[in-house]
Amino acid sequence: MSDANKYTGRLAGHYVDLERFVQAIYESTQPFAELRSAAETLPLEFDIDTAVGVQLDAVGERVGVSRKLKTPLEGVYFAFDEDEVGFDEGVWKDDYDPSEGMVSLDDEFYRLVIKAKIAANSWDGTNDTLDDVLSIVFNEKIGTYASANDNQDMTMTIGLSGKRPTPILLELLTKGYLDVKPGGVRIDYYITATEDGPLFAFDVENEYFAGFDEGVWGEMHKVEEE
Repeated sequence: MSDANKYTGRLAGHYVDLERFVQAIYESTQPFAELRSAAETLPLEFDIDTAVGVQLDAVGERVGVSRKLKTPLEGVYFAFDEDEVGFDEGVWKDDYDPSEGMVSLDDEFYRLVIKAKIAANSWDGTNDTLDDVLSIVFNEKIGTYASANDNQDMTMTIGLSGKRPTPILLELLTKGYLDVKPGGVRIDYYITATEDGPLFAFDVENEYFAGFDEGVWGEMHKVEEE
């Protein structure tokens, strides 16, 4: 029977051959079956890791961040013969983006901005829990890991290792869109590895730092003043 659902499937055998009766049960219960099915998909559709488009916009609105950027991201559009913005690195210019910079994030990077805001909102502000909070944004999903250094002067320096940040990710960082820090504290620099791998350091061996033959030199990127 084509007009069948979980409710018609529970009819007693006496009614199964009564086509008009079965049809009436189907037509009166199918809207509720469809509503239930749609409701069951809502958690996945609005999950931060799987939501897309307007669903992700709704998540961002509740968290308190928009995919529309106040400051354009520069130097991120795809271009030939330019380092770091070629194939698989540069992003395509949207119809409504100005020629001088990107003003609206795609789902991938908007998701990172939302996670950064969630991490900042949920953090208790202590150094003991900072690494756990940073891992909400920087983890194996993007292949980049973050470690923080408290400079003891109301500034922090963040080191990034693993996969080298793309131009758009670096722009988000230096323009302050992914900052996770206590109130009143400023991130002064992001230090990124010059190539994929852990940052060079003495007497440390982990996913963030390594010594000779494994660790790579870092380069400093100043964060724009707020």
